Amino acid sequence: TGRAVELSRTFDFPAYRGTLQWVRAKVLQRQGNLEEALSAIQDSVALLDPGAKTVGHGQMTNFCQALVYEGKILGDESGVSLGRSEEAVKALERAWRLADGLVRQDSNDHNDRGTLAMAGIPLAGTLRHLDHARSLVVYDHTLSQLADIKDDVHLQTYAVRLLVGSSYP
Repeated sequence: TGRAVELSRTFDFPAYRGTLQWVRAKVLQRQGNLEEALSAIQDSVALLDPGAKTVGHGQMTNFCQALVYEGKILGDESGVSLGRSEEAVKALERAWRLADGLVRQDSNDHNDRGTLAMAGIPLAGTLRHLDHARSLVVYDHTLSQLADIKDDVHLQTYAVRLLVGSSYP
């Protein structure tokens, strides 16, 4: 992935470089190199962050996913992480709020609901140890957004994970 990141610099495509950096971060995390993984994912977030400008739906979705991966590297309760839960919540909550905004734009978009669940599940799981009441709000809201779409196995899987997570303090 390092070579791909270098090539993307040559062609001056920050969004591609940002996406490649998040892939690199995931590889580094799986290898247990958490500090480098954090650096790579923070580069990804910075490259994908649209700031105040309007960007395409795909770039906003990629930005949300980069924030989710940043949160997981910082403080994933069910995986290898740096154990920095409070910082993880900030990244995950930002992803969750942005994904919720995408869901509100198109009530039939399954992918946006999947992105919301990808952010909501680790956010609520992390909050469960910091602020149980707030955790339940995230679980309930995310689950309610998934309920609008029927017959989608992926969303049903997320719904099960949300229900299980919400039932354990």
